[in-house]
Amino acid sequence: MPACHKVHDMLDTVSKKRGIRAIAPSFRERRDEIKDLADSWMMNDDKVFKGLENLHNSLLSEMRYIYFNLEEETLKAQNEFNSFINQTMVDLEAIQEQIRVLESIKRSV
Repeated sequence: MPACHKVHDMLDTVSKKRGIRAIAPSFRERRDEIKDLADSWMMNDDKVFKGLENLHNSLLSEMRYIYFNLEEETLKAQNEFNSFINQTMVDLEAIQEQIRVLESIKRSV
């Protein structure tokens, strides 16, 4: 199936032929009808193209948003986990120190 702009080009080429009116007297009317159809085709083709382009851009934008937010949430979770581990290590060291103190007291008793 030819593209709509090719139909326009073919119609223009045929319209410029000198003998076309003699061969097909109603050519001008048919040409105008076909041009109207081709114009409608082009406008609708453009609407479909723009609609698909908008859908593509919207999906891409949403996917990027999700990807970056997942990455941020992952980093946030990793940072919180690291903070928890670091604090836990400090707490464990404090507990170990308390155990050493208790063992020292136990030995002296």
